[in-house]
Amino acid sequence: IEVVSIEEGITQAQAVEFLAEKIKAYYQSPESKGEFWRQPSTWLSQGAWDEPAEAWNSRTEERATM
Repeated sequence: IEVVSIEEGITQAQAVEFLAEKIKAYYQSPESKGEFWRQPSTWLSQGAWDEPAEAWNSRTEERATM
């Protein structure tokens, strides 16, 4: 298995699994079900996988008060 990050020592399979879990969590979050959800390419380019899941909930709450 190819190593994706020498610094982290993460295998490609581990990276794919991690990203798949984050994508699933995002698309189950309130943000993804709202009017202003991020397209997959936007989500990836913004590095949203590195955001805590709480951020996806708080943005939804912020928009509700606008």
